[in-house]
Amino acid sequence: MKNPLHYQLTEYDCGPTSMLDAVSFLFEREQIPAEIIRETMLYCMDCHGSDGLCGTKGTSCTAMMFLANWYSNFGVNGQMPIATRYERGPQVYIDTKEQAEAAGGVSADASEASAGACPAGAEEFTQSHGNPESESLIRRALSEGSAVVVRLFLDEAHYVLLTGIDGDDVYMFDPYYQEGPLDFAPDIRFVDDRPFSCNRIVPAKYLNAEGETIYSLGPKATREAIIITNTGKMSGALAPAAGGGIPACRTLHAGT
Repeated sequence: MKNPLHYQLTEYDCGPTSMLDAVSFLFEREQIPAEIIRETMLYCMDCHGSDGLCGTKGTSCTAMMFLANWYSNFGVNGQMPIATRYERGPQVYIDTKEQAEAAGGVSADASEASAGACPAGAEEFTQSHGNPESESLIRRALSEGSAVVVRLFLDEAHYVLLTGIDGDDVYMFDPYYQEGPLDFAPDIRFVDDRPFSCNRIVPAKYLNAEGETIYSLGPKATREAIIITNTGKMSGALAPAAGGGIPACRTLHAGT
């Protein structure tokens, strides 16, 4: 049985909430070990706020990066059919439907229902994800049934879950509860009848923006994404990026 996706409980826990929502989206409740919940919370909410209290500045990108690596190791050790791929930089974007079709990749029309389908083989998946000149990493991942956690802008740095894509519309679950619609962005649709997959449908143009605008991924050089895959629905294991999937650590902004 699948669990509905859930909202963050505080102003600060968007990171662990989005990661655990990705697990809920990809797996049946009976498949989810207690250990993955415990470790997710241990890794996250590591940033101290101006009040000196741990967690009141959310979760650093470094913590999310190492948590993604833990998820993959958890899968490699046979505890759960899960794999992750951490990406950063200019390759974190969403191409248009026309660009994706011109690149000769998977169909640009695939909704969140693709999570139940069997995606292409691991070798093809890894090659396409490692080539920023092909279709976008995020579109490919979503089209093949993976979930993607990204850091974007919502008043400040914020983590959300992406679960599907249909043309140029991205299916998103924003863990920060608020009522809509948004007067300044009427084409961002609030969804209340898909509790297992999304609560927003957001045109890709918002995510591709580089400024501090709603749901923008921000400057290309600092973009972050974690692709999470149920390897039990693939024809092979999702190989990590070069260097084990974990790039060199650097100063990273937190997400709340």
